[in-house]
Amino acid sequence: MDKNNSEVRKLVEALDFSEQDLRGAIYLQPKLFLQASSYRVKKMRSYIEAKALLRSAEARSALFFREKFADEKITESKVKDLTVVAKIVQAAQAKVDEARVSDKWAELLLDAFSARGHACRELVEIMGMESALAVREEREKREHLGMKKLAKDVETKYRGS
Repeated sequence: MDKNNSEVRKLVEALDFSEQDLRGAIYLQPKLFLQASSYRVKKMRSYIEAKALLRSAEARSALFFREKFADEKITESKVKDLTVVAKIVQAAQAKVDEARVSDKWAELLLDAFSARGHACRELVEIMGMESALAVREEREKREHLGMKKLAKDVETKYRGS
């Protein structure tokens, strides 16, 4: 397995986290997001480079066919048709296609880490609301018990008189 595959495997495995390990997930999120961003940039550059190599192969192939058929009348349409089926151009196109798939996958991986960050924030917010609700319920319960005790104390004080 090459370095990229192990890097991607680690990133994909890190996407998942449990609610119990929310603190760890929040701690790792910036680091993981930066790693996914770097991976995305690397794949985007590879795609751009592959496209540039394809354009270069197309240009070299077109020049080759123009020179080869310089004595004959050859149309630009015919040059383009010959260029598209040239092996060097087809190989370059295959690399572009492969690089595009990798780039798109890296883009989706980065989107997944962005969604992971949003999920962490949402869980923290929900847990905060649950905690606040629990505190409020506990306070209301204590106030209710206090009011009951006060009422009992008042009743005892004034019944005894």
